[in-house]
Amino acid sequence: MRSILILAVIILVCFSHVKAQEKNPKGKINVAWVYRGSSPLIKGVLYSSLDSSVIISSSYEKSDYLSGAYRTKEIHYKKITTIKIRSKNSILKGAAIGCLSGMLLGVISGLIAGDDPPCPGGISGWFCIRYTAEEKALIRGVSYSLLGTGIGIGFGAIKISLPINKNKKDYDLARIKLMQRAYKK
Repeated sequence: MRSILILAVIILVCFSHVKAQEKNPKGKINVAWVYRGSSPLIKGVLYSSLDSSVIISSSYEKSDYLSGAYRTKEIHYKKITTIKIRSKNSILKGAAIGCLSGMLLGVISGLIAGDDPPCPGGISGWFCIRYTAEEKALIRGVSYSLLGTGIGIGFGAIKISLPINKNKKDYDLARIKLMQRAYKK
């Protein structure tokens, strides 16, 4: 029972250290959907934000930016109604964090709940279901990890929506967030 708890803590600690060692936060890849009306005009990586336009790249790999093997398209703010942004792999990261968090919560709550009391004798003893703390930890760990995965996917799928409305004033207000999330600052 303690080995499950120790394993879960080790996994979470290792996962947090891997995330903390990201070497190039400035070059983080964010996927952008640029809309003209209700349908997307273009989808790609938010490469840069200029005074009156955004530059969208077709490549989703950092190695392409280092080698120069990418193409860009510049879109003027007068053609944009909305820009939606989400980090690359945010759905996968959300699912992983949700799964691990749910598993850890389920295992801990199962172990804390302890063993069920013994079943009474007689006819009512036939329908008695009794679990040990380890069984509860396993059942709750699996079920909570599935629930956490679903919640993590939901949070990871959220896009930041920036209304431009083909307006320079709205574009200038959104440009701060665009510059923060652009690959090239």
